[in-house]
Amino acid sequence: MIVGTQPGSAICRSELLIVGRGFGSSQRAVSGQVRITGVSVQDYLSWSASEIRVVVPATVRPGNDGSLDVDVAGRTAHYALRVSC
Repeated sequence: MIVGTQPGSAICRSELLIVGRGFGSSQRAVSGQVRITGVSVQDYLSWSASEIRVVVPATVRPGNDGSLDVDVAGRTAHYALRVSC
């Protein structure tokens, strides 16, 4: 479950902290993946049960109606997210 992000919107090529719960002990342990506006994140800085830190891909689609998806062990959490580049 995603509770929020820091900062509150995603900025291309910048760090994004995803806060929540149930993310698993590591990305590898849960086959974790993050997508922003459908674009798979390639740069993971850290992954824990309550926080995921990533770099927002340069190819995400900017707009006020963006989406953040976190896949954990076959389940997907969705979160609405503003994206700017």
